[in-house]
Amino acid sequence: MKTDEDVRMISAEAPVLFAKACEMFILELSLRAWIHTEENKRRTLQRNDIAMAITKTDVFDFLIDIVPRDDIKPAKKSETCGGLRSLEVSLRKHVRKNFVTHCQTEAKACKKKM
Repeated sequence: MKTDEDVRMISAEAPVLFAKACEMFILELSLRAWIHTEENKRRTLQRNDIAMAITKTDVFDFLIDIVPRDDIKPAKKSETCGGLRSLEVSLRKHVRKNFVTHCQTEAKACKKKM
């Protein structure tokens, strides 16, 4: 975190917040990749599942340049997005709830240390 020479100090909460944000990011990407795995009737998550999750989800557009083009396969005609939308809504609610709860717990723990 201190790669920028202008940064002198980082609060104790910052690494905890970054760790939680990374956890949430990996969770969402993994769940979306798993959906692709199940759509293809497999039980093993593969790198092309992650690539497809990235291409299907606008929020991951910043990753599109680092995904090898070979891993991006066209979607099947039978795939629908109705189930994905309901999963996205429930996933966002779950992540938001857990994130707020975790932040509140960490804030209380930091206050006790002071």
